[in-house]
Amino acid sequence: MNTRELRQPLPNGRGSESTSEPRPLGSGWRRSLRVLLLAASLAPACYGQFQLFVVNGSAEQPAPAVYSLGAVYPNQAASAHFRLRNTSSAAAKVTVLSVAGAGFTLNGPALPVALNPQAAVDFTVTFLAPDAGSYSAPLLSDGVSLLLLATVLPRLTYEVDTGAGLQPLGSAPVDFGSVELGSSAVRHFVAVNQMTVALTVPAIAVAGGDFALSGVAPSGTVLQPNQSAAFDVRFSPTAAGSRSGSLVIGDQTYALVGAGAQLTYEVDAGAGLQPLGAAPVDFGSVELGFTVARHFAVANQSAIVLTAAAISVPPGDFSLSGAAPGGLALQPGQSADFYVQFTPTATGARSGSLVIGSQTYTLIGTGLQLTYEVDAGAGIQPIGAGPVDFGSVVLGVSLARHLAVLNQTTVVLTVPAIAVPAGDFSLSGAAPGGLALQPGQSANFYVQFTPTATGVRGGSLVIGNTTYALTGTGIQPPLPNPVLSINLPQALSDLQGAVTVTLDAASKTSGSGTLTLDFQPGPGLPDDAAIVFASGLRTAAFTVSPGDTQGHFGAQPTAPFQTGTTAGTLTFTAQLGGVTAQQTIAILPTTVGTTLVQGVRSAAGVEVQVTGFDNTHSAGPLAFTFFDAAGNAIAPGAISTNATASFSSYFQNSGLGGVFLLTAVFPVTGNPSQIGAFQVQIANSAGTAQSARTAF
Repeated sequence: MNTRELRQPLPNGRGSESTSEPRPLGSGWRRSLRVLLLAASLAPACYGQFQLFVVNGSAEQPAPAVYSLGAVYPNQAASAHFRLRNTSSAAAKVTVLSVAGAGFTLNGPALPVALNPQAAVDFTVTFLAPDAGSYSAPLLSDGVSLLLLATVLPRLTYEVDTGAGLQPLGSAPVDFGSVELGSSAVRHFVAVNQMTVALTVPAIAVAGGDFALSGVAPSGTVLQPNQSAAFDVRFSPTAAGSRSGSLVIGDQTYALVGAGAQLTYEVDAGAGLQPLGAAPVDFGSVELGFTVARHFAVANQSAIVLTAAAISVPPGDFSLSGAAPGGLALQPGQSADFYVQFTPTATGARSGSLVIGSQTYTLIGTGLQLTYEVDAGAGIQPIGAGPVDFGSVVLGVSLARHLAVLNQTTVVLTVPAIAVPAGDFSLSGAAPGGLALQPGQSANFYVQFTPTATGVRGGSLVIGNTTYALTGTGIQPPLPNPVLSINLPQALSDLQGAVTVTLDAASKTSGSGTLTLDFQPGPGLPDDAAIVFASGLRTAAFTVSPGDTQGHFGAQPTAPFQTGTTAGTLTFTAQLGGVTAQQTIAILPTTVGTTLVQGVRSAAGVEVQVTGFDNTHSAGPLAFTFFDAAGNAIAPGAISTNATASFSSYFQNSGLGGVFLLTAVFPVTGNPSQIGAFQVQIANSAGTAQSARTAF
């Protein structure tokens, strides 16, 4: 008998009951199920020569009269694999193979098809329906029939807007497109209740580190028929390239995909532009005072417009050279250049960093420096932190120091500019600034010091960006050496002489000196206050002016002095500019010297006075001889006396050196006028001195 299609949709009289999961059939389903069973009983699964089997993998089972494809959701497919076999011993022809019912389709061989005994033909029945309800369809073949059942459960519909409006979520991944690292893209999703009953939005979650819900999802929200609830998913790529995640809604999982896009940063380290990597960017070896720049580029190799991140180089030995393209929008395929320079401030390994957005790249380089040396009197030595000392130099005279620049590195280095600012210091000859020195080579130059004033003088030697202090002391030219010249007729007491201080060369400067007269009396003799310069002192100052060949004692060229009246040694010392000249004169003991002899006659007698000096202070024996007018000695002849005690007492207390005044009174019996002259003899340790015959 013919089998008619039976389709019973879900009843509408369920009130507000909602569901999002498959449910067992309730009382509302019983009438349709009973009808289906009655219909299925009208035709067996096999007839005559053919028998129908259900195929599950490699096994086949005889098909029942009613076969259910199970419960699915709207637009969710269910399928079954069948096999029609010729179970007879004779060949048979299949002329009918069909399924009739909404949502059911058959995929099988073209008919008719002949089957030998035990041969079979396979086919598939697929069910897919958009509406909830119970579905059935007869499966018919030659002498064979089977009733197919399927159920579509009510379910929410999920849609996404990928740029062309809301579209149902399907099996294809939801593509968020290319997104720049550090940025985000958001896709708008909607849960729609297209059923006739209220449904609850199941749990909504997003898995995958680059994808996340943006805001609160409507999980647990009850949606009435035709109601909807929206939610958003954000894509924030953490790395460049393809990224993936998943959107989980209840028991359904939808794939999420996107691409992280990033600008490419490159550097030319000598072999053309290459991508920046984890390794430091090496600027190589650079001489202090010089700069080396590296060429960097930022390229947009993606398919979208990307904006260059902020670019900076923290202060130090590295810096940006010119403007950087931070903030510049780069079209696909575009690039922008920038430069970083390395100017080492010290020798040895130096480091810095290039910061691009949140990325930091290490920069390294090596500072090299020529060695600078100076010969300050102890051979060539490296210039240190202290000043280069030129010592003491006479005004108007120049002193040069030998300096050298040496390349002790393994690369060619260029000598930077060398200068000495104007002042008391200057370059003597050409300096090797700009000269390229091979490893191990050196070059010499000289700096001279010509003081323009006395005292400490300062200057500087500038080599590239390094300054070395120079110091020296300006001093007056040295005074010439003094030479003593003494003009004294004889080395005797009671004489005057003069001292001249001559110079061994004409003086180049002004100065002053001192001439000192020291006296060392003979043994047992006291000092003699009469031994002095004309000033009455034993020191005399003299001055020297430029061009002088001798010292000047005030307005006089010499310093007069007197030898006094005491035997001993005179020592003259001239001091000028730290140099001393000395000369001594010995005043030897001599017989008594007389400077004035005179006599006076009176009625009672005669008086003899002798003024003289005794430089031995040892006078004593005296002899007086008187003569008449005819020149004959008057009896008794020489009148002698010993006055040693008197002289000794006198010399000890006089303080006048050897000077004395002797007065001798002689009473005369007779006529004193007959005494015409007299003569005196005085003896001391050096001998006897006799005065000339002196008339009254």
